[in-house]
Amino acid sequence: MNVERRHVRAFQTSVVLSVVLIALVLGTEYLRGERLISNTDRSQVWLLIVNIVAVLGLQAFSGNTGKMTISHVGFLAVGAYVSSLFTINPMMKRTVLQGLPDWLYTTNLDVIWALLIAVMAAGLIAWVLGFIIVRLSFDGVVISTFALLLIVQSVILAAKGWTNGMTSIFGMPKFSDPWTILAVAIVAVFVCAFFKESRIGLQTRAARDDKAAAEAMGVNSKRVTHAAWVLSAMVAAAAGALLAHVIGAAGPRTFYIVFTIELIAMLVLGGQRSVTGGFAGAMLVTGIIIMVRKAEGGFALGSLEVPPVFGATQLVLSFAILGILYVRPGGMTGLWEAGVRRLSPSVKARPSSPRVRGQDGQLALEGLSKEFGGLRALAETSFALKPGEILGLIGPNGAGKTTLINTVMGTYFATSGVLRLNNEDATLWPAARLARTGIGRTFQQIKLADSLTILENVMVPVSSTAPLSEDLEAKALGWLETLKISHLASSFPGALPYGDQRRVEIARALALEPAFLLLDEPAAGMNHEETEALRQLLTNIRDELNVGIIIVEHDLNLILSLCDTVVVLDRGRVISLGTPAEVRSDPAVIKAYIGSPQTGGEALPS
Repeated sequence: MNVERRHVRAFQTSVVLSVVLIALVLGTEYLRGERLISNTDRSQVWLLIVNIVAVLGLQAFSGNTGKMTISHVGFLAVGAYVSSLFTINPMMKRTVLQGLPDWLYTTNLDVIWALLIAVMAAGLIAWVLGFIIVRLSFDGVVISTFALLLIVQSVILAAKGWTNGMTSIFGMPKFSDPWTILAVAIVAVFVCAFFKESRIGLQTRAARDDKAAAEAMGVNSKRVTHAAWVLSAMVAAAAGALLAHVIGAAGPRTFYIVFTIELIAMLVLGGQRSVTGGFAGAMLVTGIIIMVRKAEGGFALGSLEVPPVFGATQLVLSFAILGILYVRPGGMTGLWEAGVRRLSPSVKARPSSPRVRGQDGQLALEGLSKEFGGLRALAETSFALKPGEILGLIGPNGAGKTTLINTVMGTYFATSGVLRLNNEDATLWPAARLARTGIGRTFQQIKLADSLTILENVMVPVSSTAPLSEDLEAKALGWLETLKISHLASSFPGALPYGDQRRVEIARALALEPAFLLLDEPAAGMNHEETEALRQLLTNIRDELNVGIIIVEHDLNLILSLCDTVVVLDRGRVISLGTPAEVRSDPAVIKAYIGSPQTGGEALPS
């Protein structure tokens, strides 16, 4: 397996944050040994580390998918209670918990083994629930996970024989030193940092920025979201188990709304899109909570007596969230990760030599139709395209051109008719499968992942099709060099002019190594020089890579000079199909699309 810059970034982030944790623990132990701080202060530091692990779990899902979950405190509760059940003294269990099976009464495991069981239990629960969560939008995730938190709370209260109901359970061993807590925290940091930079993490972040574009690049958005959900639940459960053994108790009040607000505040204030942000937010908010809670019960300020202010902690955190969202919507760190950039290795471009998906392949539409609630946007459309051919698709606005592209690409499913890809019926294939099988596309409105660099944008389709041994960065850079934009690799899409963004989008589509490329108005907004450069680029792609191209465009000069075949759509129907010369002289085209001098229109350009 190649060591890429993304792996080095993850390693650097993990090492830097782990050093901070180690320094924090060693400093605390030294101060306690010198009697400069109390055992309570020492425990506060341990709780800080537990909070860091909990927030990293939340960041693994919400940060990478962009969907805020309210239920992760519920997974902390699972971790705490499961770990407690396996570590509480057997005599205490028989006294307090009356509904356990006999084998569990006699089981008394070490904390580490109990923690691992708790993590696996939470992972199993999350895996089952994930089949629902991955189908929901942002709002749906918020509502459903809040309902999940209520369900967990209800189960804790109702299952008295297992949880002791409203009363906390005690008797589990408390940590006497911080080394287990530190070890688990370091593992959590490494796991979350490497997950973010992994193939699944990269695809998850691409789907976060634009789901439709990510799926067109071969990303199975449900699968990668499911993976992030399960991982985050397992990390959260580890935090819950640690918490139970730090405070020596587990109770329903601990794992409810207040803790949920605190975790969300930590993630939002620090920066939910980076592991460093979650880490920093946990440290900041935990410090705020400690200070505000000391003052919450009232205090004296000189001769002024400040009365108790109940709920001050939540009030301060709420205003802090509003303030940071106003000043820095991305949180304190934004997209930044801790590391030493000058130590990162350079990337050498791998020449882009796409594997041939079949010289004799074909993309064929056989009577393809698409209806939207009775409105027929596409009617019995038929044509075929082979690798190495360019087919132009023209027609007036509303003719069904983009609908055709979306239906061929699996964004929509055809109402009737058949789509064949290399003689296979691909009519009901989703976009991600079509992309991985041989169709790439661009969009009418440019859809690039704004939070990813140009190089990372092109790495997404490479990660969908390349074997695990492939160097994603080198291969993606090779495609950028093919389109002469490798100098933009470290830039973000928002910093590029329109023409360069179009080139990036084409490079990203080509990185799938497709047999067929669908381009939806690629010359829109371009001047004459940019359009000519695009024409030459598409000609080179056809000649050098043997890619079949369908291009939707209103620039008739570009279509007629570039394409081997032209298809004309009007009101969803094909009214003409042939060579540019045949279409140019077709009376139906002149009448229905271009018009004629007698009717006030313009003739087709010659």
